[in-house]
Amino acid sequence: MYGPSSVRFRTPDGVCRARDRETNYPFSERIEFRVEAPKPVRFALTLRIPGWAAGSQTYLNQRELDARLEPGSFARIEQEFHPGDTLRLTLPMRLKMTAGPITVSPSSVVHWCTP
Repeated sequence: MYGPSSVRFRTPDGVCRARDRETNYPFSERIEFRVEAPKPVRFALTLRIPGWAAGSQTYLNQRELDARLEPGSFARIEQEFHPGDTLRLTLPMRLKMTAGPITVSPSSVVHWCTP
């Protein structure tokens, strides 16, 4: 699940790291992870890409990464991160209109972004 949080962990070199998730998801398609570390460190970050999120993108410090982001899978971002790096995941939310029975009152209009 993507929601605002902070995680502290140790890498094999024993240095403590922190990742802060800054997001308004699911009301925004943008999720940011800020790396806080005393020195550069290499580690992997695994991101869940929902099945409805075709066209997802990842950026490191405003530069798009060449990452395989398949809907309905997990993307592994492994590289050296530097203090203050920001990794952004964008999960496109497209308006979806469908015809069919509506379980709310007939006078209601239902609006949702995927999923």
